Amino acid sequence: NISSPKNMPPLPLSKELMDTYHTFRANPISTKILNKMDCTVPVYFTNDTTTKHQPGDRSSTCLGGAPESLSSIACPNDDDKPCSFFPIQPSEQNPIDVCSEPSASTLMVRGRNYLEDGVKTPSDESIFALLGSDSIVRDSKTEPHSESLHCSQQTNSYYNRLRSVCQEAGISTPFLLVINFVVPWGNLILYFYRPDGTDGGSLNNDRKTCPSEGAWQSFLEGDEESRNRKLKFVPKMNTGPWMVKKMVGSSPVIIGQKLPVSYFGGSDYLEICLDVTRGSSLANSIANTVVGKSDLITIDLSFFIEGQDESKLPEQALAMIRLHHVNMKKTYTNTDWAEEIDRRHPNTPNTQEIKSPDSVERFLKFN
Repeated sequence: NISSPKNMPPLPLSKELMDTYHTFRANPISTKILNKMDCTVPVYFTNDTTTKHQPGDRSSTCLGGAPESLSSIACPNDDDKPCSFFPIQPSEQNPIDVCSEPSASTLMVRGRNYLEDGVKTPSDESIFALLGSDSIVRDSKTEPHSESLHCSQQTNSYYNRLRSVCQEAGISTPFLLVINFVVPWGNLILYFYRPDGTDGGSLNNDRKTCPSEGAWQSFLEGDEESRNRKLKFVPKMNTGPWMVKKMVGSSPVIIGQKLPVSYFGGSDYLEICLDVTRGSSLANSIANTVVGKSDLITIDLSFFIEGQDESKLPEQALAMIRLHHVNMKKTYTNTDWAEEIDRRHPNTPNTQEIKSPDSVERFLKFN
């Protein structure tokens, strides 16, 4: 699904995918899981290595910094066939209706001495890694608003499908971070996991003394009011009409002070619902303007926990995504997407019959 939006000339992939990850931030064992995990806005990867590795980014998988090509990450027990969820596309054209993970070094965050000198520094690698994204339109104008919240509880949600596929593979489900934008036309849902979580969990016990780890743990353990004072959001439009760029801006905001935010979850997931529809008229106006030009836009959405005292500094990116020319209104409804998933994976176990696997093997665990 590669083509240029109308009236927009192709850009080199080195620009569209500048400072993004070249290969997936996962142990190859994950491919037997992720090959069965579809998204309406899948993760895009390329073998283009013309962009230089960014100084300060410690990942070996940043675009231009990885010796391993995409095709070398194969599905176990499948004749070394590359995973179908990795879209390999022509190198001359723009990626369309896909997402990628930007390098966190592009995000400026509060430095160690910010409270004294006000200096911001490039973030270390994001705590959570991108799995994919879903853009969903409502089935009808009469669909209850409540069905747009807590999407993870729906039978065919990404979370429930992930649990089902992990059970089938005998692998424990990793902790999933879900960020759900409830927008006037439907939902934009982002999915992330923690590559270095202890036993596949939300925390890394080896990073207990790290300020950003403490900030994340404090966020998890806090109540809704506390969380809403700490969660920061930064949009950054890389490609798009000048007027839309101006409307969106690029300044960090405490999102809980701008929109109603609710939290749902359990031991193995957290869903953060950002309800634009119940926000200000300005927020809805910006959302509707963006969706009207979304096929012309490449935009980064970044999240992190505000470091409000010295013990929580420097800050670190929590999760990041780059959306490439996603036409958000020409996509699936929940009903249509559920039918499409069933068509693609007819033998997947019923998500309503999931039991916790006995295996202690952890999904995406780094050695």
